[in-house]
Amino acid sequence: LPCYFEEVDAAGLLEGIVQRFTLRATQLGLTLSLNTELEAPVLVRWDAKRMEQLVGNLLDNSLRYTDAPGQVQVKLYSGDANKMVIEVQDTAPGVSEYDLLRIFEPLYRADVARGRSTGSSGLGLAICEQIVIAHQGVIRAEASALGGVLFHLELPRFGDETT
Repeated sequence: LPCYFEEVDAAGLLEGIVQRFTLRATQLGLTLSLNTELEAPVLVRWDAKRMEQLVGNLLDNSLRYTDAPGQVQVKLYSGDANKMVIEVQDTAPGVSEYDLLRIFEPLYRADVARGRSTGSSGLGLAICEQIVIAHQGVIRAEASALGGVLFHLELPRFGDETT
């Protein structure tokens, strides 16, 4: 997965992505919010286009499968001096523990009824995982305290420029 790393403001990048999805969320009867604990711009070395694809895929997934009225929350915070954490979580419905373990497998769909009738190919979350790996990070899915799914990403602030 080719990546082109550049210095970007992590919060500014996420603000732009969330802003692009806000109208769609409202039209679906959902509230989309961004919470960041960062007080000043935090520069990271990421592939901005791939990060837009990654977070966009996660938001698209949440908007597609969250019941209205509901919420989708994006959170950005500093994991430590060299790590940033992005979380995307939503309200019900959730998925089973078994499905959470397989959710990043290519072509896997947690609910076969969600298949192609909703436009899903089952590749979006597999692509997300590959983008995170290309950034030398980790991603996991777990049950959200809000009743849906929580995607937790840990990314180094400075990705590998040779990827």
